Amino acid sequence: MEGSESERVFDMFNLNPQLFINEVRNAVDDTVDGAFEFYREKALAVLGNASKDEANELNKGVSSISRMIQEVLDRRLDMWEKYCLHGCFVVPQGFSLPKADKSDGTLMDVDVLFDADLDVQLDSLREKLFLVKPFLYQLHFEIILMMFLDILCCFFHADKEATELRNKLQLLEKQSVLSHKRAEYVNKAVQLLEENSLPDMFQEMQMTAAELREKIENLMVKRTSEIRQDKIERLHDMDGHTFMHQRKGFSRTEFKDILAFVADMKSI
Repeated sequence: MEGSESERVFDMFNLNPQLFINEVRNAVDDTVDGAFEFYREKALAVLGNASKDEANELNKGVSSISRMIQEVLDRRLDMWEKYCLHGCFVVPQGFSLPKADKSDGTLMDVDVLFDADLDVQLDSLREKLFLVKPFLYQLHFEIILMMFLDILCCFFHADKEATELRNKLQLLEKQSVLSHKRAEYVNKAVQLLEENSLPDMFQEMQMTAAELREKIENLMVKRTSEIRQDKIERLHDMDGHTFMHQRKGFSRTEFKDILAFVADMKSI
């Protein structure tokens, strides 16, 4: 049956299938929007004192999930709308409106032509339509609620993983700081080596060794001379007490010479 004639039939019986379908779809959209708004508020409450950036990221995530679910619902509602228009709200073949009585130019009494069984069926259909509407609301609400529960579980699981990743990141930051400090120490050591070149250090060590060798040789010469002089004196000295006294320590070495030698050794 043509669309215009079908519309006249539904208008005659005070039915508007497209209006009913639009109301159902609007109700589903309102339910989805309200559910996601509730989810957004609860998610912010879970975060606590969230910063502005964190709140923006949360809103982006919720909006992305909302669009994803809305796309799935729209596809299914499109299929449901086609089923309703082509399966539920179909005018039977051969159905015709009451025709006007041309003898007196007035329409025949429509109520006289009505079939009692048809009236009962139409009333039953109206009741079913009114009963189906809240059922659809409840069904879609339960489906969306189940989706939200799954999303919340995923959210808490992701929050736990985020905490673990945050702890690992802090540990890596500490290790990075330690590595940076070690690198600074190595760079300082390299800088000192570059400032004090190895040839200069070797030359300084050679000079110090030469000075030490010279002082030791002078001391040995002085000590040898003192020993020789001591032997000569002992040969001419027949006093045994004096002999024993002179054999102890440095007989000819003065105390200031010993102090000078010790100072030279410390300065090396």
